Amino acid sequence: MRCQPVWSGSGARQASPTAQNSAAANIPNERPPRYAQSVGRFLILAGVALVFLGLVVIGADRMGIHLGRLPGDIRVEGRRGGFYFPVVTCILLSVLLSLISWLFTRR
Repeated sequence: MRCQPVWSGSGARQASPTAQNSAAANIPNERPPRYAQSVGRFLILAGVALVFLGLVVIGADRMGIHLGRLPGDIRVEGRRGGFYFPVVTCILLSVLLSLISWLFTRR
């Protein structure tokens, strides 16, 4: 936002007081006073989500659904190493996360 010049009685140009105040409010390093609270809430929610995800993985393993070792996952092993790509697990997680996202974003 640019300051608009205002003509004073002496003929000198000055920035209007409202333009100066609005320019000072748009300083890029200034953060809203509740920034720390919102970051804290986000970190707490992320932690709760990770705990929930961990419980889901443990529960799935106990029920016989071994994420990462489903039929269709690619595994190639040689003498000096191996390659593993969980194709079916990736597709299953993608569908599950898409469903969850759809449930939370529908109106």
